[in-house]
Amino acid sequence: MTKHMRPTLFGLFIGLLFIVNSCQRAPWRKQIRGLKAYPKNEFWYEWIGLDKNATKPAIGEEVRIDYTISKGNKLLDQSYDDIYPILVQIPEDRYDNFFTKALKLMAEGDSIRLLIPAADIPELLGEYILEFGEEDLVTFTYKMHQIKNQEMLQQEIIEEQVYLDSIRQKIPLLIPQFNNNQLEQVQKTASGLSYIIVDEGSGPKAAIGDAVSVHYICFSDSGKIVDDSYTNMVPLSFIIGSQSLIEGWSEGTTLLKQGGKAVLFIPPHLAYGIQGNGNLIPPNSWVTFFIELMDVQKK
Repeated sequence: MTKHMRPTLFGLFIGLLFIVNSCQRAPWRKQIRGLKAYPKNEFWYEWIGLDKNATKPAIGEEVRIDYTISKGNKLLDQSYDDIYPILVQIPEDRYDNFFTKALKLMAEGDSIRLLIPAADIPELLGEYILEFGEEDLVTFTYKMHQIKNQEMLQQEIIEEQVYLDSIRQKIPLLIPQFNNNQLEQVQKTASGLSYIIVDEGSGPKAAIGDAVSVHYICFSDSGKIVDDSYTNMVPLSFIIGSQSLIEGWSEGTTLLKQGGKAVLFIPPHLAYGIQGNGNLIPPNSWVTFFIELMDVQKK
């Protein structure tokens, strides 16, 4: 449903522009033997595809990919275990970097392996730069799973909006049913938090101390929406167990795996208590959240 880009080394690729000026230094000759050189030796690559004449992604289209980053046979980072896809929009040529130049060589279903001098991309490598010497090459691989044109992207936006609108309409109807003990699917924790698991998720399980990102819609006990992170498309990022969070929010997050969704019915003692929350949540009030666990970074 909601797109999410994994906050790892890969995230630094997008928007970072640089020019690689490098030559075929002697230590590299064996490694790059048999590979094609991109113009001006920006990188060396091996393209793996079935049809050289297949349609490549056009500017403005979005591609879904997976990637790996390695030093020789040592894997440093990869996306294949991520629950959310890596989505990249193809930029105009003037905004290209080596990463998007490589993607423009590919078609749907293709793979590519490329080598680039580590010394030319220290900003991209971040902490991994310590793995490389001045003469070492970084190996990147990309697999292009799907190309999405503007019509497909627009349809996804519409479908996502329809889903979220249904959540915004259904939960206010659930609140009075919950208050009257009419919801059979509700579960309850020892602390008094009541919840409905919409989707357990399939990624890593959230736990106290983990760094997580969560999208949410908050409803007062009357069913009014008082906060909605989806409207600005920015999830809330926090450490589970942080004292700045209401207890029911932290506990509810630990019920899910990455990608999971739940409805939380939070009693006052796990919410805003006798103080309430300004004009949004009255004192001693229950509060209801729909939450979607977007990302889990284990402590």
